[in-house]
Amino acid sequence: MGYPPRTLKSKVRLKRALLSCYNKTGLEGLATVLSKEANIELIASGGTAKHLKIAGMKVTSVEKITSFPEMPGELVKTIHPIIHAAILAEIPTSGELTEKINPEQLQFLEAHEIKPIDLVVCSLYPFKETVIKLSSIETCRSQIDIGGSVLIRAAAKNYPRVAVLTNSDQYEHFLRQIEKQDWCTTFEQRIELAKQAFQVIAEYEYQIAKFMENVNQNLDRSKQFYLI
Repeated sequence: MGYPPRTLKSKVRLKRALLSCYNKTGLEGLATVLSKEANIELIASGGTAKHLKIAGMKVTSVEKITSFPEMPGELVKTIHPIIHAAILAEIPTSGELTEKINPEQLQFLEAHEIKPIDLVVCSLYPFKETVIKLSSIETCRSQIDIGGSVLIRAAAKNYPRVAVLTNSDQYEHFLRQIEKQDWCTTFEQRIELAKQAFQVIAEYEYQIAKFMENVNQNLDRSKQFYLI
């Protein structure tokens, strides 16, 4: 089945953002502008939602959206069909065309009362920094981010419609851009952010593989070296 082609210059008016950040630097400022100036609905996971609510922000928790509790140990916070359908759906936004418009997916969202997400803000657990501290193997393993990596990959894959931020250093420039664009993102902006997101994921997974290789090659010494 063929779908209408996208418009390269298409803009997407931001309406709904998902925030799930280990590093909370600059998060309040970003969320304040998105919510109060751009009138964007905020959804947040676990500690991020708590942090923003303490700061007086209006935010909907992921648990409320999914009707499913967070697993003990802060696991499985955002890995849910409702969340990822909202990110990955290939649908029109604000009347503009995306790379593929899939009418069946639009019908699916409507049937299940899923509102699309068009901005994902996510920073990963500090795996590399944990290893550098010579933490135990188990501590390092626990800092391998799963849900965050999946969120970033999903948002970056759907760059024709969704924008993704992975670092607090991006926030100020991003806000300046979208304010000038009437709180819209452009295709060029989204694909550049997607590229940066995949670079973050590639480096993150390389560090994990490198760590595991070192542990495996020096298993006896690692037991003494890392278990501190």
